[in-house]
Amino acid sequence: MNLMDNLPAQYYPEPEVIEPEVVDYEKKPSWWTRFKSRALLSLIIGIVGLILSAVGALLTISIIGAAIGIPLLLLGIGAIVMAGYLFLGGGNFRVISLRSR
Repeated sequence: MNLMDNLPAQYYPEPEVIEPEVVDYEKKPSWWTRFKSRALLSLIIGIVGLILSAVGALLTISIIGAAIGIPLLLLGIGAIVMAGYLFLGGGNFRVISLRSR
């Protein structure tokens, strides 16, 4: 008995399948979900900014601490401004996927 006798006699091609990424079947999140995630992210960034500002303000009491405190204070103020900008809707951006197609 030959090994070639056990192979299937006919070839059946598989049907073509459309990938869901190609036809965009993914449902976009609702405006409420986007608002909640934006608000949560801006709240976290704002709290981090407040903490950095408070630590920076405490460090500016001494002359040596001012070298570290002033940049922390400026970084904290920048984070608070960025949180407000993000919360008010200025941070509209598109997510770029780096997956190969």
